[in-house]
Amino acid sequence: MGLEAVPGRDAAGGVAAPDGGPRGCRKVRKNLDTTERGSALRKRRGVDVETVFGDIKRNLGFTRFTLRGLEKVELEWRLVATGHNIRKMFLARTGAEAGA
Repeated sequence: MGLEAVPGRDAAGGVAAPDGGPRGCRKVRKNLDTTERGSALRKRRGVDVETVFGDIKRNLGFTRFTLRGLEKVELEWRLVATGHNIRKMFLARTGAEAGA
């Protein structure tokens, strides 16, 4: 499957809203911008999400994809993410340090 537009889907492949935008995007953005909980979630994102990418890049040494094509890159990313999760489970079970 290429990058061409698919009817009923947004650019990321999700289900498009009737007005052509991502479904529920405005409502989610409003909640994240105006509520205290939304503000806390935005502040936490750098810790929760960006740490994973940094860990994969530094500790697993993954800095670029070796395969070509969207389907193959998605598969390669799933393998990297699976390796990251297995490593996390191993470290949690053995009590080893993450940097070791």
